[in-house]
Amino acid sequence: MTRQLLMNNVYLTYIPSEKFKTSFLSAQMAAPLEKETAGRNALLVNVLNRGTVRCPDMAAIGRELDMLYGARLEPTVRKKGENQLFGFVASCVDDRFLPKGEKLLEKLTDLLGEFYCSPITRGGRLLEEYVESERENLADLIRSDINDKRSYAARRLLEEMCAGERYGVGRMGSAKDVEKISLQKLNSYYHDVLPKGRLELFYCGSAPEKRVAGAFTRAFAALPRQGGLEPAATVRRPPREPAQVVEEEMDVSQGKLCIGCHHADERHVRRHQQLQALFERAGKALSVLLRRQRLSPAEGPDYRILRHRVCQLRPGGGGNFPAAGSPEKRRMGGLGADRGQRVPPQQPAHYGGLPQLPGGFCNGSGRRGKR
Repeated sequence: MTRQLLMNNVYLTYIPSEKFKTSFLSAQMAAPLEKETAGRNALLVNVLNRGTVRCPDMAAIGRELDMLYGARLEPTVRKKGENQLFGFVASCVDDRFLPKGEKLLEKLTDLLGEFYCSPITRGGRLLEEYVESERENLADLIRSDINDKRSYAARRLLEEMCAGERYGVGRMGSAKDVEKISLQKLNSYYHDVLPKGRLELFYCGSAPEKRVAGAFTRAFAALPRQGGLEPAATVRRPPREPAQVVEEEMDVSQGKLCIGCHHADERHVRRHQQLQALFERAGKALSVLLRRQRLSPAEGPDYRILRHRVCQLRPGGGGNFPAAGSPEKRRMGGLGADRGQRVPPQQPAHYGGLPQLPGGFCNGSGRRGKR
């Protein structure tokens, strides 16, 4: 794997491989994750995906991809650490399996460059009908997250644990902020972020590195470059004390339980095996506790380590948790699950050399507790 600077603030990561029948390409803008711009970035990439000067609509783009032996090209919006990545990913048949003399790499990179450098416009502005429809679609998509209670509980846990921090911002922003984005604001933001943002290019396939670099350089030759918008470095902040308990009451048959640990000690990040053992043991203990209380969950607990942000999540499984105030609920008082009460401080416990970490508790089936 190699990484090189193609032009000002444009980097290419090249991974040679002949293991796959397809080649993979990616062009991603990297910018600090901010509440004010998260929705704009997510909306912008979806509007750019609607058409270019050469392929002005989705039908024309589909025909162009069909001519490239069914190549695929999709917009993406991701969150890595305290940065937001928004752009396009594409894949096509590797040139080794094409009829003699045919090449897809240059054609697909040219199409990628067109989405950034020559989107379809009217009078120098993005098309208003595209902005309005994609704004509505994006707002609906963000709101629909509540339909998946598991991911919704995990997102709410991050928002509470990282309140006031970049990592607490959703990867697509909020529906309320997206609805406020007008054509004028988005068009102005496009002309501002395009020359300043860091562009990360990626290729994995069998083509030689020199050929890949030349194809990307030609495709993005018209991209204005002045730099100035660098990705944000991860800031390790001390965890807030004491641990917080947040509950939200919903009309559901199964509750979702999330427990998160947030710490600022870099040494703990390198102990992934010990963290794995810690969470496996904690998950088994929680399952045993629920079974003893005749509250066996319908799904088993699992865990996820967020290496980019120095925190861990434990999205719990669904279970028939009792209503607040019931005798069964009061028996679970040790979990701090009734009416959002705070968890009392515990004595330090050690699992494989790791001290107990302060964190948060989020139950998607109860009431939201006081902060």
